[in-house]
Amino acid sequence: MMVKEEYREIVDLSPVKLYKKDLLELETLLNKLFANAAIKFEIEPVFESLRMKSNSVESLLNNNIPLRTNKLNLSVTGRKDGIEIDRGISFTFYSNYISYQIHSKDEVWFSGANKLIKEFFNARRPWYWWAEKEMFYVLGGIIVLLGGIVAGSLLTSAIRESDTFRYITSLSLCVLLGLFIFATCSNRIFPYTFICFEDKSKFDYKLATFTVAIITLLVTLVGSIIIPFFR
Repeated sequence: MMVKEEYREIVDLSPVKLYKKDLLELETLLNKLFANAAIKFEIEPVFESLRMKSNSVESLLNNNIPLRTNKLNLSVTGRKDGIEIDRGISFTFYSNYISYQIHSKDEVWFSGANKLIKEFFNARRPWYWWAEKEMFYVLGGIIVLLGGIVAGSLLTSAIRESDTFRYITSLSLCVLLGLFIFATCSNRIFPYTFICFEDKSKFDYKLATFTVAIITLLVTLVGSIIIPFFR
């Protein structure tokens, strides 16, 4: 009895940011990998309750679609002699994870394609990619805990001493903490998956907003706690 062999692997990816140019380059890479086979290409972004499906990135972009999403499915299958499926790659992008499954009966193609795909996504990781999801929860918890303690201390001190400045400062800090918790939990600050169907903007307003918030928080802490402590 003949034994059939197939190489198959599921690979988890780090956080990634993809823009219009990256999606087009990914399609080009996949077309090159499947150049010697009859292929079927499908891309399916999800926008809340709306799903769209197309057989190319370019045709998808020619439609009136929302600009951003964090959910997308993409698959490519290749048929040997146009009949038998002998290789394929399927990607799953979700709000808190990204993975792809690759399979082939050709070991050389399997290894080479796997290497090129990993290199493609590694080159498009955001600066915070090294922090896995669990670390973000830990860091976020520490920030919230420390911020809560400081805000509580300021509020207590303000009420006891009728200090209007400290009262306003404590409330402002509480608002900042609330915004930080909301933005982190909704993946607005450090999204695991960010897919944008337009060109990358030179100005990252989200990073700028986050930086301003951090500077404001530090100035608040220094002005309301550290300086008074040394007086």
